[in-house]
Amino acid sequence: MRIVLISFSVQPTMQKYLYLLGEELRDLDNHVLTIGSSDVRIDALLSPDAYLVDTPDSPKPSLKSLVGAARSLRSIARRVESFNPDVIHFVNKHTWNYPLALMLSRQLKQTSLVHTFHDPIGHDGDSVQKGVIIYHKAIMRILDCIVVHSDIAERQTREVLRPSCDIRQVPLGVTRWRAYRPPARAPKKKALIFGRMNKYKGCERYPEILDALRVIDPQIEVVIAGKASADIGEDLLGAITKRRNATFFQRFIDEEEMAALFEEADIVLAPYTSITQSGVLLDAYCFSKPVVAFGIDGIRQYFACDELLCRPFDVREFADKAATVMSDAESLERLSKRSWEFGKRHFTPSAMALGMQSVYCALSIEEPR
Repeated sequence: MRIVLISFSVQPTMQKYLYLLGEELRDLDNHVLTIGSSDVRIDALLSPDAYLVDTPDSPKPSLKSLVGAARSLRSIARRVESFNPDVIHFVNKHTWNYPLALMLSRQLKQTSLVHTFHDPIGHDGDSVQKGVIIYHKAIMRILDCIVVHSDIAERQTREVLRPSCDIRQVPLGVTRWRAYRPPARAPKKKALIFGRMNKYKGCERYPEILDALRVIDPQIEVVIAGKASADIGEDLLGAITKRRNATFFQRFIDEEEMAALFEEADIVLAPYTSITQSGVLLDAYCFSKPVVAFGIDGIRQYFACDELLCRPFDVREFADKAATVMSDAESLERLSKRSWEFGKRHFTPSAMALGMQSVYCALSIEEPR
């Protein structure tokens, strides 16, 4: 099968998605062309069939992105047309996707168009939520299939977006699995909060969580690593910085530093208020780290250790569970192993590629648009 995977994102997780999926699909004897940003932010061994283009930093519409689109999309379309694919798969949302998909749908009428909807209706409180819904409702009209990675994402797509095309759920697999490593007891107990700071990730509760942990166990250090989104206020960032038990890296974290942060941590904290899927949880499991989280709607599908789920937004219980597991070496090792095994069983790149290939094969025998 001839497959084109497209992602103009500069986010490391989306670039891992693009190139790991491409690699695994090639291992399944497919011919794969990847189209991605020339700003490659991961350590990827690019295939000869990797087509790189200059892209805007943000997936949101802007004058810069529109000028770039006018200059680049025709050459991208020509490259795709010459490849003559059976399937074109847009693996994440981007302002360039709609005009390119429209162009390709007119030129390649026998080719199936697929798009992954990671957060079909965005997250409550997110400043771009309305734009996410508008984008998905517009592009789904020219798709043959929408791919999602969780039950809650599938439900949101069916009930809110109501597309006429197929919806298929495939396991998420955006990290190459590492060997299990038992926890190494360091002199200081360390928890990690990792990833871009968005409101739906519960960052407004960070100061309260830090205070609760300090009361329970002053030896616990919390490392918070990730760039804040534009709608996170300076007051909140200042409040986090002032906490004596927090080390705060408010910036982009590259792969090497990310690995070091996960390896040094005992556990990962994920006080999310909303979830569709989570690459951070999968990173934690890959690095053999248990996760403490609130028991919000949709999280159980991605959660390895139910005993580390807390009542939604009960900060005291959240801090108690985190402190308890870090203080009990036997429990920490047991939960670390369980987390690693759970992730390896469900969320590897090979599992995602097998699921995707099944979707593509089903489309190839269906009536084209």
